[in-house]
Amino acid sequence: HLRIGRLLKAHTLPQNLEEFVFEIVNQLNRGAALIASRQEREEVAQLNLLAGKRAKTSTAYASALKYFVSGATLVSEDTWERSHELAFALEFHRAECEFLTNQAAAAEERLRMLLVSGRAANTVELAAVTCLRVDLYMTLNRSDRAIAIGLDYLRYLGIDWSPHPTEEEVRKEYDRIWTNMGNRTTEQLIGLPLMSDPASLATMDVLTKLTPAAGQTDARLNSLVVCRMVNLTLEHGSTDGSVFAYVSIALLAAPNLGNYEDGFRFGQLGYELIERRGLKRFQARTYTIFASHVMPWTKHVRSCRDLLYRAFETANQAGDLVFAAVAYSTRITNLLVAADPLTEVEREAEQGCEFALKTRLTLMTPQLGLIRMLRGLTLKFGSFDDEQFNELRFERDLAGRPPGIRDCFYWILKLQAHFLAGDYASAVDASLKARRLLWTAPSHFRSEERRVGKECRSRW
Repeated sequence: HLRIGRLLKAHTLPQNLEEFVFEIVNQLNRGAALIASRQEREEVAQLNLLAGKRAKTSTAYASALKYFVSGATLVSEDTWERSHELAFALEFHRAECEFLTNQAAAAEERLRMLLVSGRAANTVELAAVTCLRVDLYMTLNRSDRAIAIGLDYLRYLGIDWSPHPTEEEVRKEYDRIWTNMGNRTTEQLIGLPLMSDPASLATMDVLTKLTPAAGQTDARLNSLVVCRMVNLTLEHGSTDGSVFAYVSIALLAAPNLGNYEDGFRFGQLGYELIERRGLKRFQARTYTIFASHVMPWTKHVRSCRDLLYRAFETANQAGDLVFAAVAYSTRITNLLVAADPLTEVEREAEQGCEFALKTRLTLMTPQLGLIRMLRGLTLKFGSFDDEQFNELRFERDLAGRPPGIRDCFYWILKLQAHFLAGDYASAVDASLKARRLLWTAPSHFRSEERRVGKECRSRW
């Protein structure tokens, strides 16, 4: 096998290496124990890295993991000194594939060791480890831990933020956007040069990953993160994260501050940067927010649905399981709001819950409970209890975790269920529980809730 692998490699042109890497590396790995040369061992490790990346791109995560493990076993301690990038890449991608194959504990331990050993040796590597750890804790419903990890990275850069910033701190960062804008219009920002500074690019990645966690823990922190992303873009140029920042800032500028015109322009700018400049790395997140929160200002919710389908497919193909689940949950909400037949909505929600098992997120489980209740399939109208769901157990699980947006939306769904069942006392109780958690919701949601509340009180 070793001789075959060597011959295949020797007779493969460099430009064709990626095409035939699996045939070559599969032979070499079978004979890897016989390789004595340090140089050849590292060359084979490099081939395993290439094969693993190709497999990962095809979402064959289990196969990719095997290549990264094989490559890592060929790396010696002194390789970290001579070929640091190779050694780090093998360990990092190994952790990522462990995460993607539901080996969360192994992935977290590997990522932790990269940090404590100092092997994440620069800002870019530290940012990559931080991003993956944030994703990992989000799938474990530990948004508080994800926030702590992200803020630790920012402190490394000299940015000392509280997990619960003040309104004044958010306003100061927001006002800085307009200072950085100068005389430019929103439409002119599409022509900004691309960001090239590696540290700024890495920080944008961390901030982008941090937004879902911030959205579940503190609305002001979420706004602060988004504003900083826009300011980084205006100061250093556009990147994939800028796209997500623009569509997110729309939600701050519009419902929260009453600036719907500029808010829509920012949202449209984020969408156009994907379509016209190909900044697609956070395409799924941008499409989800634009379709669910910005487009409905001017279009019927059904017209937003295609973009939500594209968001889910894009996130799933990219291995972004957290936002794939968010996009799917948003699709279910769209179907309910548009009054689609409940049998079809239930089928979509069941498929969504099955998908969510991969991520350990429970975003769609209460949604399915509401749908089944509306169809008369639960034990009691007004309750989500059936053979598949137990409200008391679910609420105990919520109580055992730090509060987040999942809790808030659960009680809003319960409010709807109790109200429709005519159980107004329970509806009021659910309303009070949801209101106490509104601080976890995005700022546009809180602003809309205040507006609707004021309108209802005036009618009363």
